[in-house]
Amino acid sequence: MKLPIKLIALDLDGTLLDSNDNVSPNTNLKLKELIEREIHVVIATGRTYRSADNVQKRFSLNVPIISYNGAKVSLPSKVDITDKKISKDEAKKILEYAETNDMFAKAYIDDVMYINEEDEHSIKLSYRHGIQYKVIGRLSENINKDVNMIVIRNRDRTEFNIDGLFDDLNVSITKSVPHIYEFMAKGSSKGDSLKTLSKHLGVKREEILAVGNALNDLEMLQFAGTGIAMKNSDPELLDIWDNLSYYTNNEEGVYRIIKDI
Repeated sequence: MKLPIKLIALDLDGTLLDSNDNVSPNTNLKLKELIEREIHVVIATGRTYRSADNVQKRFSLNVPIISYNGAKVSLPSKVDITDKKISKDEAKKILEYAETNDMFAKAYIDDVMYINEEDEHSIKLSYRHGIQYKVIGRLSENINKDVNMIVIRNRDRTEFNIDGLFDDLNVSITKSVPHIYEFMAKGSSKGDSLKTLSKHLGVKREEILAVGNALNDLEMLQFAGTGIAMKNSDPELLDIWDNLSYYTNNEEGVYRIIKDI
């Protein structure tokens, strides 16, 4: 017999949020109803904790947050049950690779985005996510703390391959879009963090529903008893995950999945 759903883990961008960074009224009301019924709603995102917290505050929610692709897990009380970071020495090696290859790179430390030069993309991102950014010049030389997450990409946004290049480092690597690599401390994924959080909350794997749209959601979809990918999911995820929603994030896809729970 299939167990009832007791925890719903939702990615933000491309899943819960539409293209205008909004949650539909129907979805928001349903989430609040589920919470009142003591069904756990969890945000699981590659964003910083502060950015995810800003989103939930806009929609009057107060739920557990998995941020930095699983490197950090925070309870509604603001207590962290996981907070993994890349050592500053290993972060330096990743950043040196990006700089040597003239790539765009950014490092996140405690919800602040560090970049080597001011650019329009970073300004827009910091405004959209409600986070601070700091321009500090060459990152590999000026980062002197352990790092939550590093993001690298080619400046022309073309795809590239780093298979095997960082196998000697204690890092986990994922993608939220095809042309961007995201580095976290080893053992960090949305799936690993969902496992940790569900154990803390006393929820069985079979009682979990997870919804996402990108490759960084894969481990979460795999861990959950029910994992559903959005219709608008990245091709890389669609190639390996076949339990799909018929609707996109702009068609109340999440609401249509959870409305009958």
